[in-house]
Amino acid sequence: MPGDEVLLHTADGPMPAYEAKPEGVARGAVLVVQEAFGLTNHIQEICRRLASQGWLAFAPALFHRDGSPVLEYDMGAVREYMSHLTAETINTDIDATLAYLQSEGHDAS
Repeated sequence: MPGDEVLLHTADGPMPAYEAKPEGVARGAVLVVQEAFGLTNHIQEICRRLASQGWLAFAPALFHRDGSPVLEYDMGAVREYMSHLTAETINTDIDATLAYLQSEGHDAS
């Protein structure tokens, strides 16, 4: 089950995301939060597995303000990008994601 890269509009500009849709009507939606290394192939695979079980799975790229990098599995490189995240910017991104999912017919609960 393939997924698609999509672009959401947030208060801080465009945010790439990865979306995997199930065949037929979705059971609901799942917001998949990226790991510390960005929107990796592993996160995309989690989205595809959820979609194969009937869920719409959506993973926003929380590092979009820094160009949406996908980082090597090296904690040294991660610290710089993680230090740029704040509760406010994460909430902005999650709010934009929830608004998108609601526009697609999925209740935020």
